[in-house]
Amino acid sequence: ISKGKCRDDKIKRAYATDQISKPEEARIFFERAVLGNHKNHGPEHPATISITVGFAGFLSKHGKYAEAKGLFEVVLEAHRKKFGESHPSTLMILFNIGGLLKQ
Repeated sequence: ISKGKCRDDKIKRAYATDQISKPEEARIFFERAVLGNHKNHGPEHPATISITVGFAGFLSKHGKYAEAKGLFEVVLEAHRKKFGESHPSTLMILFNIGGLLKQ
């Protein structure tokens, strides 16, 4: 099994587990996927950024706003380095952080 396939499976399992109301278990899958991708590809890799944004969204959905904000800020720095300040995805991350600040 390729690393990409394994990562995709972990993300799918995380979302599926969350959908059946098991957020504690889902969090474990998200954390494994984020840490594994970070280790294998580094913080600025597009897949690492995408997975971390998904995990931050999961945390926000479950009321963990401070943790979500911290992850979004880490992703924002990586995204700025990789894609620049005016990239649409960079701006979306800023938007997400703004939404968290309303909480």
